[in-house]
Amino acid sequence: MRKNSPQVVVLGTTDETLAILGHLGYFFNAIENTVQVQQKFKYYLENHTIKAGLNYIRSDHKLFGGGNPNGNYTVKLTQAQIDAIANSGIGKWFRYQ
Repeated sequence: MRKNSPQVVVLGTTDETLAILGHLGYFFNAIENTVQVQQKFKYYLENHTIKAGLNYIRSDHKLFGGGNPNGNYTVKLTQAQIDAIANSGIGKWFRYQ
């Protein structure tokens, strides 16, 4: 993976994904701040107990970065282009089905 590269999705003739190349686009920094306040009350009345409560939760998210600043592209190959790549020896250790 190259840090400053775009992401390219390579599709075959029937729109199947053949490859995903370049930057993955999921590196980001995140900060989450959460505040929780809780209060409980009990009231005793002879042989009975009455319970009540209040719960407040607040959360805030901040994302810094993320995505791919260099772009995301989709390329659809023709059968002739797929055959040329297959016959070139590139990726000879991998098998495409």
